[in-house]
Amino acid sequence: MDLVAPLLEAAGEAIRNQRPSIESDAGTLRSITLELELSNAGDIIDSRYFTERRGVHRRRGTAA
Repeated sequence: MDLVAPLLEAAGEAIRNQRPSIESDAGTLRSITLELELSNAGDIIDSRYFTERRGVHRRRGTAA
């Protein structure tokens, strides 16, 4: 059984579904984690998707 094709399809679908999150201006995108839960037969049962961002830090102004 070839697992590569269904895994790539699931990854592509998950990334397309999360496009607004990926393209958000809320910090710099650092990583994307995709977890796929497979059955014994190789079917995808569940998927979870996480993004990690590096925040944008701004220096505080000094009060005059």
